[in-house]
Amino acid sequence: MTPARWVAAVGVCALIAALLLALLHREPRRSGTNLTPPAVFILGLTSGKQACQSAEILPADTAAIQLTAGTYGRPGPPLEANVYGRGGRVLTSGRLAGGWHQGFVRIPVRRVAAAHGETEVCIRELRAGGGKRPIALAGNHPLPGLNIQVAGTTLEAARLRVDYLRPGGESWYELLPAIVHRFSLAKAGFLRHWEWVAALLLIIATAVGAVATVLRSASPNARS
Repeated sequence: MTPARWVAAVGVCALIAALLLALLHREPRRSGTNLTPPAVFILGLTSGKQACQSAEILPADTAAIQLTAGTYGRPGPPLEANVYGRGGRVLTSGRLAGGWHQGFVRIPVRRVAAAHGETEVCIRELRAGGGKRPIALAGNHPLPGLNIQVAGTTLEAARLRVDYLRPGGESWYELLPAIVHRFSLAKAGFLRHWEWVAALLLIIATAVGAVATVLRSASPNARS
């Protein structure tokens, strides 16, 4: 094998190894999101105050609630999350100890096995000593028809970004059954059960074609 082909082969092997590492890398994965971009910080939450957001869908297999929060460079205070269903029934709840850093904030909650619609997500700040400096929560506005209840007042046309996370960490390889299932949703009956196979075969054929092209171009007989 010529040196050029050796280089091309090593490059292809490196790409395959990188792909395998990416597929096997484990990290927390979302069970769902309310699709609200965290464009700006829309409210401040002080000690003992609570922000509640209705019209949320609580996905199945949720074990944590993630927000985007700012603390003005200080360690974050303890937080509590409660999710209420119809009639005020508590569907899940949990707490996060203080000391977290601003950015993505994950509050672990009791795992939810089944999905629930029309829920209300409430976040309470539990800082001891009556701290007056707020933490900032991110979301977006104006969003007509959507409101947030904050400490007894209404923040109109606004919505917090809320992500729902699955328990533990998972690799893309472990998520393949869920990906295949979701790929089949909202498809015509005669397509839904095999369309993902066609997409996979197309990806494999494209990769094989790209590798063959690279090796062929590295051949000493290849035309310039």
